[in-house]
Amino acid sequence: MAKADGQLVTIEPSDLMPLPPPYDEPRRLGELSAEQRQRYEASLDGVLGLAIPKPAGAKEEEEFVRKFLSGLKKLLSKENNWTFLQPLVHSLNYCVKCQLCNDSCPAYVASGKQEIYRPTFRETDGEQHRA
Repeated sequence: MAKADGQLVTIEPSDLMPLPPPYDEPRRLGELSAEQRQRYEASLDGVLGLAIPKPAGAKEEEEFVRKFLSGLKKLLSKENNWTFLQPLVHSLNYCVKCQLCNDSCPAYVASGKQEIYRPTFRETDGEQHRA
């Protein structure tokens, strides 16, 4: 599901945007144990938010991808997402990859503007591509 050579980025507290008090004291994110790294997919940044299990093989990985694509299909259907479908489809179809949205993306800004969180970041076969 990710690159075979390990975690793509490490998040340091100094990289994150400051929060207002009483949350303004930076805290180090806990390191995952070897057992957690083996059981769960955390190769992006070493953080577990959803505890997605690592696929046991190619067949299980294909099933994860199939489920993900099924979720996207629901997201892009009028029946399941009629309220936000038009703006979403518009942004997908007409994005010119100008990068002006970078500073409006909370995930990108909160990560300390790390490249892998940039809204139009793509990676294929180990090479970075801007979509």
